[in-house]
Amino acid sequence: MLMTTLAYSASAILLASYIDRKVGARIGLTALVVLTSVFAGASAFAGDFSTLLVFRVLTGACEGPIFPLMMAILFRHSSPGRYAANVGIVGAGVVIICLTLGPIAVTKIAAIYDWKAAFILSCLPSLLLGFAMFHFLRHDAVPGDDVDASAGFRERMADTVSAPLVRNVWMSGVVCTLTLSGMWMGYTFGPLYWVQIGNLSTEKMGSLASTSGLVQLVWVVGIPIASNYIGRRPAAILFLGLAASQMLSLYF
Repeated sequence: MLMTTLAYSASAILLASYIDRKVGARIGLTALVVLTSVFAGASAFAGDFSTLLVFRVLTGACEGPIFPLMMAILFRHSSPGRYAANVGIVGAGVVIICLTLGPIAVTKIAAIYDWKAAFILSCLPSLLLGFAMFHFLRHDAVPGDDVDASAGFRERMADTVSAPLVRNVWMSGVVCTLTLSGMWMGYTFGPLYWVQIGNLSTEKMGSLASTSGLVQLVWVVGIPIASNYIGRRPAAILFLGLAASQMLSLYF
């Protein structure tokens, strides 16, 4: 998971902007989604740990730019007052697939067949989605496309270097890092606890994980909408405090 996450992060930073400006959303997202699906499914055929590691790194590298590209498209088609709510709606789709339907489907496939079959069958929906995106997405003109190429490159490099120095940017980076660390700890060790300590079957563990996904579905839509009314900063403080209290309750 560590190497997959590192590859995800690096590619999101290094490739997302280039793909957005030079390749375009339609071709770029289609290729990334298809390749992510292919490499994820190929993990089932890994004969040893080294091969599996390569496939997982490639999966993370292809998946990394997908979310930034999606948010860029959403930003261009959303009014300022609707952007946060629209992000929440997109996030709801992620929750439905990854945290609600996904755990049930994958654990049931694994219980009936094996984990290799789960790898293969779980990658098919995203493979189909990639081809659907190719037909339905259209190329968006990117602001600055008509600017001199060298000047545009210099401006983007200056923005990239200066952005981490802005207080809101580096604080958001720290907060996101800590928040996602807690979230992934819950995703990783929660199922282990339910199975090894709680003595749940694999299928029941998947059902419980899906239930938590349903609850998260409310939050992922509700928090961005709330931030439109009470402000980004108060919403971040309030809901991050609630998230921290959840981790503390698990500890105690």
